[in-house]
Parts: sequence; structure tokens; C-alpha cells
Amino acid sequence: MDRPKWIKSVSALEAENKEKSSIIVAVETNEWLLTERRKPHPAMAVYGLRCSFRKYIRKDTSTHCKRCLQYGHHGAHCRMLSISKYCGNQHHTKDHMCGSLYCTAGKGKPCSHTIRRCVNCDETSHFTGDRQGPTRTRAAALLQQRKGKHRQGRPTQPPINNYGDH
Repeated sequence: MDRPKWIKSVSALEAENKEKSSIIVAVETNEWLLTERRKPHPAMAVYGLRCSFRKYIRKDTSTHCKRCLQYGHHGAHCRMLSISKYCGNQHHTKDHMCGSLYCTAGKGKPCSHTIRRCVNCDETSHFTGDRQGPTRTRAAALLQQRKGKHRQGRPTQPPINNYGDH
């Protein structure tokens, strides 16, 4: 198991005048964890305190919300209106329907009648979230740039194991 990682640094917490923060703890999947996660309020004891937990969802500039179709967050945390990735209108993509009377495309499917419109760049050459779209390409490039800067200062030796399980 790796060392727990703080979501924010101590200096960032002090600057925001916060007394509490979250940490990331990696645990092996076992029967206890699977059982505990099914409970309405899963918790574990940490230093004698009852602490709630949930699965960590990583987010970065290339994370694409399936609800509002913007970048930088997950749909699980989104409070915006649902947008269809096919037409850009306010409905879930799975509920998208063609307006043409004789269209044979099913619910949630694009067709030749659908006027494409990306809600991120307002172009009509691609659907929102398309891998070749300029917004997604910029988000992916920014993420790669950040990863490159992060790797430059990494130590070459393995982390110290403080848990006694050498």
C-alpha cells in the first residue's frame, strides 16, 4: 500500500483557513470493503475516528462530463443541465431523437438528419466530445504538458515503506 495522499497541501489548507481535508488511501479489494461500500454511509476507523469514504474519481483537464459535456469534472458532481452530444440541445444524449418523421435511427442514436453542433467550440463539423474536436485535443495536450512537468522532479528511488510490510 502506498502512503496516503492529501488532496490539498497543508499550506493550501492554512491559506483557506480550513481545519479539515480529504486524503486518498489505497486499499486492497477485499470482502470487508465490498460489504462496507454497499451500506448507506460507508465508514472506516482511522486513528480511532469514524471516517466516511467513497471511491476516488480522478479528474483533470481532459475529464469529460457526460451530463453537461464540459471538461474538467465528472457527471457525478455536475449540477448543470443535461446536453445531448449529438445536437447540443437540453436533453440527455440517451434521450436524443431525430425530428424527422421518417427517420429509422433509434432513441439515443445520431442519424444523417442530425445537425451536428459541438457545445464546447460551437463548430458543426463534429459531435461534442469527438476525439478529433479542437476542445478535446487542447484538453488532452494540456494534460500531457502537466504530466511532463510533474515527472521532471520525480525521485529515482522507490518510496520509503513506513508500514513494516517489507
